[in-house]
Amino acid sequence: MKLKYVLGGGAALVATAAVTIAVVFHYADLGAVNLPVNDPGAGRLPMYRSACYVAAHERRGEPCIEPALPAAEAGTGARVRAHLARAVFEIDMQEPEKALREVDAAIALDAGSAEARHLAARLSLTLFDIDRAEREIVIARKLAPQDPQIGTTYAAVLVGRQANREAVGVLDDVIRRHPNYLFARKEHATLFAYMGECCARGNYQVALADYDYLIRHGVPESGLLAQRAAALLAIGRPEPAVADLTAALALAPDDALLLISRAEAYAVLERDDLAVKDYDAVLTDVAPGVPLHVLPNDRRAKLLAARALSLVQLKRFSDAVNDVVAAISVGGKAAILRAQVLLRRHGFPDVPIDGENSSQLRQALSACFGLKACYQPVMRAI
Repeated sequence: MKLKYVLGGGAALVATAAVTIAVVFHYADLGAVNLPVNDPGAGRLPMYRSACYVAAHERRGEPCIEPALPAAEAGTGARVRAHLARAVFEIDMQEPEKALREVDAAIALDAGSAEARHLAARLSLTLFDIDRAEREIVIARKLAPQDPQIGTTYAAVLVGRQANREAVGVLDDVIRRHPNYLFARKEHATLFAYMGECCARGNYQVALADYDYLIRHGVPESGLLAQRAAALLAIGRPEPAVADLTAALALAPDDALLLISRAEAYAVLERDDLAVKDYDAVLTDVAPGVPLHVLPNDRRAKLLAARALSLVQLKRFSDAVNDVVAAISVGGKAAILRAQVLLRRHGFPDVPIDGENSSQLRQALSACFGLKACYQPVMRAI
């Protein structure tokens, strides 16, 4: 059975970074040059494992042929388009630096190409060169002031400058003029979700209105449902969050991050039986010592501790002890020592301070889980 790698952490939304679950908008036209099909048309360029990349690096499939440059007599326009096509080829190959060099060649031929300037801005954002991205997007906006993609990329640059209020104004204008360009609304939602987390919870309501619109008007997509669920959980509405996560899992049934998020929502609802079921789906091995979902050790320890909390609520103390011991064992002897010290401080003076996984430690943990004043500080320390 194929192992599934889970690298995510919490569910926080970050306005300037790619969301853990990709949101796909099929908007692929860049003037006369086609961008990769999953490209949203604005902002940072997502680096997908395209068919060209797989053929080149994994020797699977037919190799892609790099577009050729026409002769000089073909004319400036043809050569500009060829350089942009070569840039897209390099994007497909996950070579943004090479792609930018091709775009620079196009700009050298036609400094007034809004398409080239926009792609230069996007590549610069992707390469975290915010200064160049800003220079290029300002020029692109002057050349094509009503273009929704250029406007949305400008907003991304403003977010990179931490000018969130100005970015909101730009996105509001793009959405008003081009309500069907869904990626601008998605960026608007992401920005307001971020501001709800960092600044004022009322911003979540704006994000939720955007997510509602996107889900009603777009193709069903697990990432959007997960993002709306995160916003709903943040404002204390776990029931509709569970509904969204369940719908997302119907689209992506093996997604461990969705299962983890739903388990957390079930725990908030005090449906610990269902929370444990979702945690089991993530943590249970398909064979002894062979996990289905491969997680970093610290992430696995946190999930074991979370499952233990639900097991305590279900009075399954023995199972909770197994999870807690497995969780603290990730931290080695030092982590076990911390747990032993905490147990001594909370009514178990006979627990040895030796950093060993002993029967005395397990007995004390089991008794501790029957006392709310004991297990909460012990669990927080894991």
